[in-house]
Amino acid sequence: MSRIILIAAVLFGICIALSVLGRSSFRSHFVKIDTAQVAWTRLEAAGFRCVSDSEHRLIDTGFLVTQRDDTSEDVRGLCKTKPLGSDWQGRVWVTLVTSNMPMAGRVPDNADVRVWGRVIAFGDTHLLNEMERALKSSQV
Repeated sequence: MSRIILIAAVLFGICIALSVLGRSSFRSHFVKIDTAQVAWTRLEAAGFRCVSDSEHRLIDTGFLVTQRDDTSEDVRGLCKTKPLGSDWQGRVWVTLVTSNMPMAGRVPDNADVRVWGRVIAFGDTHLLNEMERALKSSQV
């Protein structure tokens, strides 16, 4: 009888673990990107609009993928550290995780997040899902 209870407890624990992992927004989904420039190139090739916070399209800390008519000035004005509000609808920030700025210091508390190798993206859930589908289908 105790063996049956032990097996049931183990199976229950596995079910809970799978449920938690299934809902995790930090899943990599097997997309791996090593630099922000590669992310920009792949996303732009997939038809997404990428906007730098620099007027010269340089990628310093990251870039915005947007469904709006955002400019570099708009990107510089976005707060990327406080909880995300409705102003993030149709917008995703893409940035690189570095040793001197770990992921925990880069992501707002309530943000939906994707981790693609050394690149993280957060913002609008629907846009993140579209981006991820495109990145998965374009991988070699």
